[in-house]
Amino acid sequence: MKAHHDLLVELHALLQKNGWTHINEIPGAIDLWAHSPEGGPRVIFETKTLGRHEVHQTRAALAQLFEYRHAHGAKEDELCLVVNRRLSNKRERLLAALGISVIWHDGLRFSTSHGASKTWSTKIAGAR
Repeated sequence: MKAHHDLLVELHALLQKNGWTHINEIPGAIDLWAHSPEGGPRVIFETKTLGRHEVHQTRAALAQLFEYRHAHGAKEDELCLVVNRRLSNKRERLLAALGISVIWHDGLRFSTSHGASKTWSTKIAGAR
């Protein structure tokens, strides 16, 4: 739980520092959602610490992100999984095919996959 909380704190600080607005959580549901700078989309973020359970954690996140967008968000909300290490190429490709961006934190900074297509995700990864 502490690692999950620490990852959320890092993400929140990064979003706030880089001009994201309306940064909120829904207790018991959405970890964070926020509006990207300059009128960009709202993004729903789900954070997971992976350990040895990459498949289980990414499957859980996938279900949660779709459920949260359906139950609490809007169809135009974008989805992002935030993890504490890089995912396997297979997992990254699967999530990308489903429209879910992936950002990971290596303990020092955030990064995103090389094939990331969302402008906001590449800006997060490049921000400090």
